[in-house]
Parts: sequence; structure tokens; C-alpha cells
Amino acid sequence: MNEKDSDDRKRRIAATIAFFSETIRFIVLPLMILYLVISNFPFQIPETVFRQTATSLIMFGGIIAFSSSMEAYFPLGSKLKMIFGVISIATLCAWFWFLFSKEIIVITFGSLVITLDLFGLSMVILFAVSLKGLLPIGQYMMAREQARRKRSEKRPVSDRFPRGSSPASLISYIGEARPSQEFEPPPPEDFIAYCPICGAGIPPEADICPCCGAWIRQKV
Repeated sequence: MNEKDSDDRKRRIAATIAFFSETIRFIVLPLMILYLVISNFPFQIPETVFRQTATSLIMFGGIIAFSSSMEAYFPLGSKLKMIFGVISIATLCAWFWFLFSKEIIVITFGSLVITLDLFGLSMVILFAVSLKGLLPIGQYMMAREQARRKRSEKRPVSDRFPRGSSPASLISYIGEARPSQEFEPPPPEDFIAYCPICGAGIPPEADICPCCGAWIRQKV
């Protein structure tokens, strides 16, 4: 088994685990809790309302489970991984809103009756959950930036310059160079402390960039 097949097998296992774990969290457990609450507490809930609630839980939970499994399957830096991650968080917010946005809890202590409206608490929790939707986007952007840097480091130095030019023709002098005059090294305080080609830091006495090999100044 080569490395590619092994990586694909690992991603399939991760997707399967994510699917079943999210199914248990957002379908099985909520349905069990809903059934136990209705069975053990004297709530007058019509059967049609119970069926509609169960159907909505299964629908939202199925979308969350599928999106989470696809997010786990695709590799880091993939657009599909980011898209399914955002879909999963958006569906989770809709699932939570459907369950708790219109809930009102009534607590009775003798003649004292306390009514709690969960709308405000639901909005706070939804805001916190929605912030998690930025995580797949941030991971995608960071992975793409790291991949771009790795590709840039693997490129040979000759490919970083236009055709017909060479690193020796690029000089980090401050000011405009005059073709009719011979180049003279400027004072040490006028040298740029970084390479103008790759941006790597260079010591003042360096003649060649230690990172990309670009010529910095003529030896005198």
C-alpha cells in the first residue's frame, strides 16, 4: 500500500467516524431526550407536533452529519473542506434555533411562578457557535499560504527571474542606478537589511543573499 492509498484510507475512516458521531449527537440523543420528556412529564403535546419535531431533528441532524463527514474526508487546504465546514456550522445554527428560539420555561414554586424566555440566551449561544464558522475559512487560507510558500521554496533560483536576466543584474542600492557610471558600494548605513528578491534578512557585509543567491553588491 503506497502513501496515497494510506492517506485516502485514513480520510475515509475519519469521515466514517465523524458521520456516526454527529448522527448520535444530533439525531439519536435529541430524539431519545424528546421521547423521555414527553413520556415522563405531563405535557399536552399533539402527536402531529411530536412527529414534525422529530422529522426536523432528523433532517437537520442528517445534514450536519453528512457535512461533517465530508469536511473530515477532504484534505486540509481543499475548497470543499472549507465549504462543507461552513455548511455544517450553518446547519447547526439552524438546528439550535429551531429547538430553542421559541421555548419558554415556566417554573412554579407554590404561588411563585417564574417564566424564562430562552430567546436572548439562544441568540448569545448562536453568536458563539457562528464564530466557529470562521475556523474552516481560516484553516483554508493558512493551508493555501503554506502551500504557496513551499512551492516558492522548491523553485530553483533561475526560475525566479525574468528570461534574459540574472540575479547578478539585480542590486539593492537605494536610489536610481546610472548605466553610464560604474557602480560603487554605498555607505553601510544605506544598505537594505533584507533581500529585495525574496525578502530574507541579510547581514550588512553579505555579497550574496543566503536564501535565494541574489547578488547584493559588488566587491571592492
